[in-house]
Amino acid sequence: MDYNAFKKIYGATNQDISREVYRNNKDIIKIKKEKTAVNNLEKIFNAVFYIAYKKGFQAMSMRDLSQKTGISLGALYAYFKGKKDLLGIIQTQGWSIIKKDLEQVSKVHENPRKRLKAVIKAHVFLSELFRPWFYFTFMEARNIEAAKSMENHTQKILTEILETGENLGVF
Repeated sequence: MDYNAFKKIYGATNQDISREVYRNNKDIIKIKKEKTAVNNLEKIFNAVFYIAYKKGFQAMSMRDLSQKTGISLGALYAYFKGKKDLLGIIQTQGWSIIKKDLEQVSKVHENPRKRLKAVIKAHVFLSELFRPWFYFTFMEARNIEAAKSMENHTQKILTEILETGENLGVF
């Protein structure tokens, strides 16, 4: 499968991701209108990734986020309690994207060699497709536990494929 075919199957728009975040965090997000919440979450994530790229997440203030999104400080707090909650939401969503798609790809082939190739390609394609999420999670986030959890899950999938391949004499 090439990148364009992968993108058609596994690609999600920023709007899709923001909708999933909204639906998974209704207990935290105090906005009732889904369309409004999804549009604002998309703005918030884009702004966080931009600011984190420019000066780092730890250096970002809520005021910076408010200015970049055009959403008042008070309104931002309707989406999360503070930067720590925002960080958790972004890391959880990034991990969810990787986990779901890698697991799906790893089940496509029985043959370990084909599975291994498919998972490695998927990981590379996902890192390109969701670059801001990957970059933020692995380069900016100071919560190393979330990054380690994502990496451990990927290693678990790859290890299982390699062990199966060794047992079958494929590798």
